[in-house]
Amino acid sequence: MATVHSTDGSTHTERALLAERPTLYAAEISGFSSAFACSRRARPSAGGWSPGGTRLERTFAFELRSPLHWPLGAALGSLFRKALRRNHENFLRHLERQEGAATGSEAGDP
Repeated sequence: MATVHSTDGSTHTERALLAERPTLYAAEISGFSSAFACSRRARPSAGGWSPGGTRLERTFAFELRSPLHWPLGAALGSLFRKALRRNHENFLRHLERQEGAATGSEAGDP
């Protein structure tokens, strides 16, 4: 179990449920200090890296503390999906730069 500190100052707790390196990782996320505090927990139903290349896939199921939080949860879910896509794009660009540095070429060079 670990506390994750985000750049916006928020925190949450992650507890590893499954780890099969290098292809699979699943964790239960709880203890949100951000806008997601209306969620009791988030459980990724799948996550991992595919062999033969980098492909990051993660899906989440958020459990709201109360049905009254549904409107807020729906809005936050949309924002979360957008932020997660941007995070994954940045992560993949970072990996491409690392691979390019290791081979002595820039990402996108033939």
